[in-house]
Amino acid sequence: MSVAAGVPPDPAGMPGTYRQVDSAVFAALDAGHRVDVIVTADSVARSTRTFGVLDTKLKATGESTFAASLTRSEVAALGRLDGVKINLDLPLSLDPPGNKAAPRQTPSSAMDTFVTVSDTDGRLAATQTSLGIDGTGVTVAVIDSGVDPLAAGLAGQVVHREDLSTASSSCTDNGFLDPYGHGTHVASIIAGKAETHSGYNIRGVAPGAKIIDLRVFNCAGSASMSNIDAALNWVLANKDTRNISVVNMSLGGPVASPTMRQAMQAGVNAGQLFVVAAGNSNLSACTVS
Repeated sequence: MSVAAGVPPDPAGMPGTYRQVDSAVFAALDAGHRVDVIVTADSVARSTRTFGVLDTKLKATGESTFAASLTRSEVAALGRLDGVKINLDLPLSLDPPGNKAAPRQTPSSAMDTFVTVSDTDGRLAATQTSLGIDGTGVTVAVIDSGVDPLAAGLAGQVVHREDLSTASSSCTDNGFLDPYGHGTHVASIIAGKAETHSGYNIRGVAPGAKIIDLRVFNCAGSASMSNIDAALNWVLANKDTRNISVVNMSLGGPVASPTMRQAMQAGVNAGQLFVVAAGNSNLSACTVS
């Protein structure tokens, strides 16, 4: 067993010793030499020598959260520290859009303009008109696969972009801001301006709103919980300067994430609204959102 310099070896009976380490982490370590984890550490833990030794292996996703690929001995070393919690960094997924944004042979302005959305129900426009509400003054952070600002209905709607995704080994972005297509579809539903495109009448729910594109899913439609943590913590750090009042998360995963829940609760406490997908499996939203 390899042991990082300055990191003491793990003792016998590790699962019983480290109460703040998720048992699933040890199960994963039994199946492999390394495991992808999310580490939560308070300021005292972060100031310790042990934490400093492993600093280069810990990628910050927030003030107190980190993503890392660690060995058993490294998990053991961190697990001994007070103020540290360790959970698996599990994959998240997107259902592919009806018309996936496929890279063209000659990209134009390094963006994909051929992502389509469904023909808007005319009752939506009538409701917006009768209520006199169209989202003006609201900024929505879309945590997704990226947003193509040149797609139908989205010209001038995307006011900022951050790429927090992890590159895929199975595909390349090929210069596109949303090579998977899902985020553009979602953003069009949220804030697409009235526009006729290829015979479709496109209009979003809140065409007066603006979009902040927080890309976390790569070209294969894959991300991990730590990518989402990074996006949520970016929202918390920039909510005032960017006037973010709504966060949209049309994504899914296998289990609940304590770090994701913590970041979202902080946002709720700050007055933000989170819109989270209930999935496409015909399950109760009360049990999966």
